[in-house]
Amino acid sequence: MKPNSNTLHDRINNIALALVLLLLTIFYLGGLSSVPFHPDESTYIFMSNDLEILLNNPQSLFWQPNQEDNLREHYRILDPPTSRNMIAIGRALALQPSLSADWDWSQTWQQNQQAGAFPDASLLLNSRMAIAIFLPFSLLFLYLSTKEISDRLTAWIAMLLMAGNALILLHTRRAMSESFLLFTITLALFFLIHYQEKPWLSAIPIGLALNAKLSAAPFVAVGLLVILLITIKEKWSIKKFMGQVATFGLAIVLITFILNPFLWAHPISAAQASWEARLALTDRQVATVASVSPEQVLDNFPKRLGNLIAHLFYTPPAIADVANYLAEIAESAEAYLARPIHSLGRNLIAGSAVLILSLAGFLFSLIDLVRSKTLPLLILFLSGLTQIAALLLLVPLPFQRYVLPAVPFACFWTAYGLSKFINGFLSSFKKKQGSKP
Repeated sequence: MKPNSNTLHDRINNIALALVLLLLTIFYLGGLSSVPFHPDESTYIFMSNDLEILLNNPQSLFWQPNQEDNLREHYRILDPPTSRNMIAIGRALALQPSLSADWDWSQTWQQNQQAGAFPDASLLLNSRMAIAIFLPFSLLFLYLSTKEISDRLTAWIAMLLMAGNALILLHTRRAMSESFLLFTITLALFFLIHYQEKPWLSAIPIGLALNAKLSAAPFVAVGLLVILLITIKEKWSIKKFMGQVATFGLAIVLITFILNPFLWAHPISAAQASWEARLALTDRQVATVASVSPEQVLDNFPKRLGNLIAHLFYTPPAIADVANYLAEIAESAEAYLARPIHSLGRNLIAGSAVLILSLAGFLFSLIDLVRSKTLPLLILFLSGLTQIAALLLLVPLPFQRYVLPAVPFACFWTAYGLSKFINGFLSSFKKKQGSKP
């Protein structure tokens, strides 16, 4: 009895997928030490000590009024905790302590080294590994979501595009929040597409994404909208709809509360302090950029759109956000960028080709959505548009790593456009072959 051809093809495809992901993981993790250092990595490693503090003296993590001068308290209310907790786990497995001092941007490179704010090579590598290990799973979940929406060809192209994306290869290899953020975004997309009977379950990855970086906040709106769409499609009762919404919201609140001990004593006041700190930080960052390069402040829609397009398709990897320590990282930056894979396609011709394919994919997917009205494609469409809209409306800073949440969607639309052209060419070729006498 011959095996079912579809089953055989599935097995071959799954084996190929596993092997390719393994090779990509080896290449990706093998290049961690080549990535130029970013001072924010010191801050994440320094703050990763909160996990040890939580286990030994949790009360000291609680937010209290009039603690504005406490550096650790400032970071706790400012930045979500999941990425630094991952770094803490990586350190614990390697039996390494955290940094004893935070990086001070007002000091020189040498002064920060002398103060103990510069991680040694081993600590930096292990901290990066603890975060970077999530990228292969991001690739897998993008593949699975794309395959559910389209086909294998599109899924393969989308996954490989993201694996070779210059922004991904740089920013997700650092001991910061980008890799875990990307993982939770792709996981949230997977949950939204695959758990339509219980859409509230998407609150789990969305809550984790929100606690990786606040730029994932648009997914909260997407999750609620998906619950509404499924309610309409399945003709759920108002009671069931409200139950799903309440469970979804409660799950995100609980995840956020559990992961942020600074909320445990005075949750409302601490949350308010956190919100005010974020607003104040953004104002300071905008003022700093305006004082040095006022033309770079994204103070209108055309600038923000141009910045988004430039970073998604054209600009080379941004080794540094600001110019404080360019001389100190010049050698490592030159060595990193000397490898063609690290800036692959980041030029006018290749970038324009990818942009055209992405726009074509966007239009093709929109046409297919109107024709088929399939919910998975609609979910991805809403997720991508919501994320891009948030970047265009809410982000006034030109930093390259801020556009990373849009990269999976750009890869999907580029893959969708390219696969349409490939399938059209193959179909035309087969017709010509069939018409020959």
